[in-house]
Amino acid sequence: MSDKNFEDRFKEKPSSFPNIGMHGHMRHCVYCKRDVRPVKRPSIILLAALVVLSFFFTLVGVGLIALYLFYYVFLQRKECPICRGKNFRFTEQQRSEWSEIKRTFTGK
Repeated sequence: MSDKNFEDRFKEKPSSFPNIGMHGHMRHCVYCKRDVRPVKRPSIILLAALVVLSFFFTLVGVGLIALYLFYYVFLQRKECPICRGKNFRFTEQQRSEWSEIKRTFTGK
């Protein structure tokens, strides 16, 4: 049961689009001058305080926990895991991939 098309799919090169390959989520931290993967770090102390508050003031505590979860999911910026900086740039590899993709679409 050797399907030629099935075997050929595994021999193809991965997509050259940025954010799809191995280094897609890597960014260059301006402060560390390194390529890092930005992360979001929740405030464990604040979350613990909100949980304790929710035991005493149920509606207020639950409302504040919901507000913090909204902030964490939608508003909190990712930071460098090494220096906790929030200023990132694309890596050199991503810049070259973007310029190659731009050239293929514009023809320049």
